[in-house]
Amino acid sequence: MDVLLERADACYESRDYDKALALYDEAIVKGGRSVVAMNNRGAALDAMGRAEDASLSYMAAVDIDPEYELAWYNLGLSLSSQGRNEESAAALTRALSLKRDRIDTYKWLAYGYVRMGMRTKARDIVDMMTPLVSDPEALLAQAQIYLDAGAAESAARCARTFLEGSGGDLRGLRLLGAALHDMGNYYDAVRAFERVVESTPADADAWNSMGYSYFCAAHIDRALDCFDRAVEILPSHKGAWYNKGYALHGADRLAEAVDCYRKALAIDPNDKVLWNNLGNAQYNLGMFAESIPKFVSALEVDPDYEIAWNNIGNAFERMGMFAEAIPYHDRSLDIRPDFDYAMYAKGVCLAATGRPDEGYDLVVESLDLNPGYDDAWKARSRIAAQLGRLDEALMAIEEALDINPSYDEGWSDRGDLLESMGDLEGARASRERAVACNVENGLVTAAEVDAAHRRALVLEKLGRYEESLEGLKRIAAAGRLSRHGADAAIRLSRVLALSELPDAVMHVIRNTDWPDVRHAAADWLISVGRVDEALQLADGPIEQPSSLRTTLLRAKAAARSGDAEEALRLLRTIPDDDADHEVRAIAGELLEEMGDAAGAAKEYSRALGLRPSDYRSALGLARTLVEARLYKDAAQAATLASGIAPDEPEPFRLMSVAYDAMGDRKRAGSARKSMLRRRPDEQASGDAAADKGKVG
Repeated sequence: MDVLLERADACYESRDYDKALALYDEAIVKGGRSVVAMNNRGAALDAMGRAEDASLSYMAAVDIDPEYELAWYNLGLSLSSQGRNEESAAALTRALSLKRDRIDTYKWLAYGYVRMGMRTKARDIVDMMTPLVSDPEALLAQAQIYLDAGAAESAARCARTFLEGSGGDLRGLRLLGAALHDMGNYYDAVRAFERVVESTPADADAWNSMGYSYFCAAHIDRALDCFDRAVEILPSHKGAWYNKGYALHGADRLAEAVDCYRKALAIDPNDKVLWNNLGNAQYNLGMFAESIPKFVSALEVDPDYEIAWNNIGNAFERMGMFAEAIPYHDRSLDIRPDFDYAMYAKGVCLAATGRPDEGYDLVVESLDLNPGYDDAWKARSRIAAQLGRLDEALMAIEEALDINPSYDEGWSDRGDLLESMGDLEGARASRERAVACNVENGLVTAAEVDAAHRRALVLEKLGRYEESLEGLKRIAAAGRLSRHGADAAIRLSRVLALSELPDAVMHVIRNTDWPDVRHAAADWLISVGRVDEALQLADGPIEQPSSLRTTLLRAKAAARSGDAEEALRLLRTIPDDDADHEVRAIAGELLEEMGDAAGAAKEYSRALGLRPSDYRSALGLARTLVEARLYKDAAQAATLASGIAPDEPEPFRLMSVAYDAMGDRKRAGSARKSMLRRRPDEQASGDAAADKGKVG
């Protein structure tokens, strides 16, 4: 048997593990079970990657001799490699009780506790090594385990002691740099790693570690130089590619970050964090659909990776697919019920799908877990406003602004709330603050594009129309104009009385698949006389010419071209049930133009029945009633119009005409004075002079 064991051990040493295993089995059969044979057989199985079989062999060894420390030690390492951490810790503890001077037993037992999240117990095991620290290797191991157990100060102390006794051994310098980094002493860490690369310039790990310390100290350019040096030395250094990508990601250089993450994944395609970060970079670039397969790849590595499940939900949410997002947030919360980001995100989706009460409760629950998350406070504010709880909405947005005073979107939301609560001065001041916070940067990332859209819309609310349109023009030129941005550009064209929009904006509108935007643009083109162009836009591939909106646009185009009868014919093809206030108002204008005052008054009245706040119809009704000499009704209609638009002079002019015809000089004079107060100064002075001439 001894000869067989010697031959088996020789095969093991020469790495011929298959032959070694066969000889160990032969020795066991011929000589009976021996503790040494069973232990060494386990070692051969471990070397062949058969960890479970190896564990059984080690267990057989300790059954034969419970005092055989080496088998307990090997059993602990084998169980650890299988992720059986508790069993591993029990075996290593038994080994330690039998032999106190094996440094690796302390090390692997401490690592096992670290993996189980029991860092205090891991540090206790390291403390037990103190009698062995006269051995420099034990001291070095102690420093490493302290570092891995989260005791950076103790690790730094051990590393310094090791360096004093070793004459500057680079292993101690590397550990000291890592410990100083974990303590937040980034510049001291950099100096330690600099000493390493001075001695060994080709140490890719040291360059990578120095780069990460520079990154944490916010020296991005120096960090990138270090990462570049690391991958120049070792192109397959996954950590350096990852860290370079992470640094570029943090600097919003997202396209470059994507390239680095891809290079790291080519080295190790089974890294879930890398797949998730690649997805995040694409998400932040606005490539929401493209990001989803990357998160799915992370889940193929780890199906319980709750962050990736939540990120898929976020991507669907950003594409406006709120109902589709909810199951992914649910899956994330199944794995981690206290995941506050998933709670908040699901709450937003619930509110967007008609369940605001449930959404509100979930966002509040997320804030109980993480009260410092400004986006969740903003979501609470918006859902509270959706529920009509304006005071609570204002409270929530102000909480968000306390956390992040530079939050431009928060200031804009606050302005909208104050306006709805009647505080117009406060609303204006809040919007000015939003513009001041939102400094225009590039238009590369989705966040930058979103910010540029927000800035343009706030400028519109402040009446700074030219600036607003200029911002939208830049976004359109970059090919990133949103539906809301296109709508705003069309509104601004009306306010500024433009005859044409910037080419970049029109290019987006002509090529969009947003029918409402196309129709709004066609309506504006008709108003400025570009009828043929408007009809081409309305009759595009998005919607059939028979639709109500297209019919309405065709009627407006016919009216603009002077064919009132064709316009009226088109309007009358729209079923009464489908005709909205706009259809009725246009019909009234056409009948008025054709001299049918009674018919026009009827259409204006029907329009007001559908929308009582329609100034255009109220004014048209007053005009046609004056024309029909129904002065009392005309005065009432003009009064309604003046209530809808109190700053407009025309309702008061019609009022004065009606009261004059009724012989009510007092009311007619009062209406005339009101009219003059509302006209621009140059018109008012001219009208006043004409009145004086008549009276004289």
